[in-house]
Amino acid sequence: MGNPINNLKVRSLYLKIIRGETDSQEKETPRSHTSVEADRTEADMGSFYWREERMAEFTLKNTGDIPLVIHAVNTSCGCTRAEYDAKPARPGESIVLRVTYKADNPGHFRKLVTVYCNTEEGMLRLMVTGEAEDK
Repeated sequence: MGNPINNLKVRSLYLKIIRGETDSQEKETPRSHTSVEADRTEADMGSFYWREERMAEFTLKNTGDIPLVIHAVNTSCGCTRAEYDAKPARPGESIVLRVTYKADNPGHFRKLVTVYCNTEEGMLRLMVTGEAEDK
């Protein structure tokens, strides 16, 4: 199940409760979804000295009919961070997601990056892997 705050419906409900919104204030609106195509879902960062940072880029192309909006990006640990332009991508445009990894210690790594966006699935899972070595 994981962390419930990562579920967009739970997050939305939580924010509505905090704001004091009630069901009587809500109007049923149709959900708009688009589709996204990633240039890859896994990036191998190779072997590198464990005290160095490594970066991989993923290109997310909007293949739908409405703008692609990234709501949030979560990484599986504090050693991995993601950066992207928060501006929505129009149909046919792309968003570049930069994932940076900084090892806490030497060893093999496999880190998950979850991109929450306005697609039918609601999320896209990406992976970075590699070998942080001790010289």
